[in-house]
Amino acid sequence: MNTNLPKVMQPLGGHTLISHVIKTAQKNSKKITVVVGHQKDLLKEHIINID
Repeated sequence: MNTNLPKVMQPLGGHTLISHVIKTAQKNSKKITVVVGHQKDLLKEHIINID
């Protein structure tokens, strides 16, 4: 990977890795907790906008 994006923000099949994980988790749970670190503001903004 030659990018400044966090690993979980890398695209896979038209969506980011984290969006795949969150969408799968939403099928089985009402509340999801995501622990973030580096570039947390970028991740938070992306996660808020996941449908």
